[in-house]
Amino acid sequence: MMMALPWYVYLLALGAGILAGIINTLAGSGSLITLPMLMFLGLPSPIANATNRVGVVLQNVVGIATLGRGGKLRLDGAGWLLAPAVLGGLLGALIAVKLDKRTIDICIAVLMAIMLVVVVLDP
Repeated sequence: MMMALPWYVYLLALGAGILAGIINTLAGSGSLITLPMLMFLGLPSPIANATNRVGVVLQNVVGIATLGRGGKLRLDGAGWLLAPAVLGGLLGALIAVKLDKRTIDICIAVLMAIMLVVVVLDP
């Protein structure tokens, strides 16, 4: 059974989710907000990472549908990305379920730092 959290925790999570959704749709990397937020709220890193995947999928579905309706989506030529993306997601998930919490903590810290630099510097 889940324990009740203070009201401001829900407000903080809601705000982080909305901000991450906007960032994800505009430029990607919304997980730079949601993943640390989930961990700040007390979820262990493996659970936070898996939980974050649900939000990413939902944000992507809504973003694709909205951008498609707005005439901003072009799928021609994007098919070659599908197989590597699915394979990468599968391999990443298979690796993640085998790793211990400490290793996942290190992976998250290193990869989030790299992504933050990439997003900020926009090489």
